[in-house]
Amino acid sequence: MASLPYTRIVNATLTKLDNFPTREGFGTPLIISDIVSDVVAAAVDASTPVKAYGSLDEIAVDWGSDTGVYAAAQDIYQQDITPIQIKVGYVLPTTALTITAGLDAIEQFDNNFYWGLPAAAAASGVAAWHDNVTLLTAMVDWFETKSKILGILSNDANTESKSDTSTIAYFTKNSNYARTFVAYHDDATGESSLHALIAAYGATRNLDDADSSYTMNFKPFNGIAAVDKGSAAVQAVTGFVPGLGLDDTEGHMATTYINIGGVNMTHTGSMSDGGFIDEKHFEDWLIARTQEEVVALFTNSAKVPYTDKGFDQVVQAVQRVLNRALTNGSIAEFEDVNGDIRNWLISVPRVASIAASQRRQRIMPTIAVKFRYAGAIHYTTINYTMAF
Repeated sequence: MASLPYTRIVNATLTKLDNFPTREGFGTPLIISDIVSDVVAAAVDASTPVKAYGSLDEIAVDWGSDTGVYAAAQDIYQQDITPIQIKVGYVLPTTALTITAGLDAIEQFDNNFYWGLPAAAAASGVAAWHDNVTLLTAMVDWFETKSKILGILSNDANTESKSDTSTIAYFTKNSNYARTFVAYHDDATGESSLHALIAAYGATRNLDDADSSYTMNFKPFNGIAAVDKGSAAVQAVTGFVPGLGLDDTEGHMATTYINIGGVNMTHTGSMSDGGFIDEKHFEDWLIARTQEEVVALFTNSAKVPYTDKGFDQVVQAVQRVLNRALTNGSIAEFEDVNGDIRNWLISVPRVASIAASQRRQRIMPTIAVKFRYAGAIHYTTINYTMAF
């Protein structure tokens, strides 16, 4: 007996909605070297300006143990939790122009990194740009135009004077740089890659995971000594005033490594403009994930209609990112003007209120989103009253 196909009464098909944009990563540090790889020729040089590594053993194949690259990588890999991968890039350090050109070449060759770490002191000497304000300015200016963070190691003892204007920490603070942090340590022997340790910790924090938000303050690291300085010097370095917070008139907004109560820890985890490393990391993550969600919506839909329902689809894409931010601990509840507790407020005009000329050009009006960043506690006061 003939058996007719199901398509006589039902036609079922499946379309895979898998046209998703590439997700931007925030977990890869790039150590920037002013010398080419000195063990294996041309492993990292002007023609091959970036190479990825997965262990210190792999670093050792290309880089001698007396190089700034090896020193920074060794500090990173002796921590309890390390990034899955680090990269090393080469930049010719002759002038500000060659540094900018070298960073451009790195970006064109391999732009998949987030934390920039100029190699500094090592047994073989110091990098050409180490505590050199003129050369570092070119590097700072380049990173300020990217969705990346630059960490600079400084060993300049003048950083311990709040009135000194000659240091890289003073320059970046005075220029209000929002994508640069300076890590100060008084040990210039190559065993204090504090900037690399800070970036490596941030690189292990995957903000797509639950409870992954963080502060860079109070972080202990293996294999690095605390700065042996008193409160006045530490305040001049960091600008942190107990009970008041950061004050750029009191210090250079740099981060250092101190001992309190027998525990070594970072202090304070700030950017040069007075913001915090974790804030900038979160901002970049939020923007990237929002763009990815909206692009995925557009590319996986036949169309998103210019209607209130279509607007709602875009809002839902934004809310998916906000929900992840709430889950990772970056967003805190707040009280709105009516006294209601909110996770966020989203405002978008109705289609009927939009000019026909704008509708004709298919330009959606701005979606306004308000939320409160959860931040972190960096200081507290406890007052006891004892009665008899």
